Amino acid sequence: MIVDKHLGFQGLATALLKRLRRKGWQHLRGGWRLQNALRKISGLAPIRIQGYRTLYVNVVEDNWQVNELLDGEPFAQIPHEERIRNLATRFVRPGDCVYDIGGNIGLHAVLFERLAGDKGEVHVFEPIPDLFAALSFTFRGSRVKVHNLALSNANGIVDLYIPEDHSMSSMGNWRNSDRCIQCPTERLDAVSGLRAPDFIKIDVEGAEPLVIQGAMDTIRKSMPVIVFEELRAATEVLGYRRGWVMERLLEIEGYSAFQLEENGSLAAVKEDRPECCEIVMVPRGRLSS
Repeated sequence: MIVDKHLGFQGLATALLKRLRRKGWQHLRGGWRLQNALRKISGLAPIRIQGYRTLYVNVVEDNWQVNELLDGEPFAQIPHEERIRNLATRFVRPGDCVYDIGGNIGLHAVLFERLAGDKGEVHVFEPIPDLFAALSFTFRGSRVKVHNLALSNANGIVDLYIPEDHSMSSMGNWRNSDRCIQCPTERLDAVSGLRAPDFIKIDVEGAEPLVIQGAMDTIRKSMPVIVFEELRAATEVLGYRRGWVMERLLEIEGYSAFQLEENGSLAAVKEDRPECCEIVMVPRGRLSS
């Protein structure tokens, strides 16, 4: 049983939680109560991925994504979204600056950190306080900077709706969530102290048009590779139609648009593409990467 030295007594509780889940807690008398007690004590749990920084996730809430990470740890490679991993491996170079907009639990950020290397920078934007706290612990003392705010088309305060699956949190209540918090927003163009980006990943559950509106100056000046999620249902709740972001970015001379395939390759954007998919914007000169 491996106990994380950075978490002290909490690390022991986390190790016991992992062991309990692997032994089949649902078959043990009092297993559910014991698991919940260990979650509350643990707080943060380490997720080991071979060759990457240890990722710390909040295990207090019974979340399917966190449970999958607990049950599958340690991992031989980063779990989930292999297509994003393949795309980033192709386009993120040593020394690059990467913006991870919608950092969630940090699975992409640990990849970006490794690809950008010691001379690179990664900026992670995550507005949900619990996720921000876990990300800050994961990347303490590193070249990854975590920002506790939502990027949008204006500086101010916005309602953020958080469903049971926090990876679907959005400025639009497309999942009919009862939980809502207020969080600060800024235009990317107005955030100070950032190096110009070479690669931007945006996954904000339908708020991509708002992010892009507040980032156009940065994008025009830097011409980064951009991958963003196109989620029709969530985008329409915020009053935008599918394709709006792609069309706006194509107005910038030098960009081409592609649809990201499951294996990470780039294909022509299809009219009948899935309701949820990733669109990749590649500037002239980077297509040969």
